[in-house]
Amino acid sequence: MWRIEIRLETGDNAVRQRVSDDVAGWQQLSGASISVTEEEAGSGQQRVRTGVSTSVTAGLMRSKFAERSDRRRQPPRDVRLEDLPAAVPFQVFTLGGLPKPVSAWIQEGDGDPAAVTVTMTYTVIEDGWHVGNIWLRLASRPFADSPMESWRQEGEFAVCEEHAATHYRYKLRLQRLGTYVHIESTAHEPLEDVLELAERLEPLGP
Repeated sequence: MWRIEIRLETGDNAVRQRVSDDVAGWQQLSGASISVTEEEAGSGQQRVRTGVSTSVTAGLMRSKFAERSDRRRQPPRDVRLEDLPAAVPFQVFTLGGLPKPVSAWIQEGDGDPAAVTVTMTYTVIEDGWHVGNIWLRLASRPFADSPMESWRQEGEFAVCEEHAATHYRYKLRLQRLGTYVHIESTAHEPLEDVLELAERLEPLGP
């Protein structure tokens, strides 16, 4: 039996999102028990420090003679916002009425163009304070659900709420012009304010 513990502290929310995506993929491991604790807090320097503590207890065995796969998931690559429409096979959206996203990157689909996803990160500043972030994810196929998430339907939207003593997070999913859209916010409350973000979706490019 192996126990693997990883602790990550970062002020870069793009890194936090990439780690969260990888951890979500670990849920598919058989014979593994995974628990994740995430804490988010603002500081006087107007930045967010995110600590992720992940424990994995697994009873997996691999023969040293097992054939290794040459297929490795490519790391996400940063891309300029104006280049996104030509880089992916689906309609790209941005959130209107907000400053440009601080980052935009593409996760390739291991050779499958239909599995490409786009993630944009928006920071939310109020009265000079960094109060949270918005992540906009786009894809041509539905997003995978995590066993750690509980989703419900609110009209045309799928909604997931996460509340803890140290943070809250709202997730919203919908489909627009054939594109699957995932909006995630740590800067909005109540839920109605998050639903309003969907009304800000604007097509980018032709």
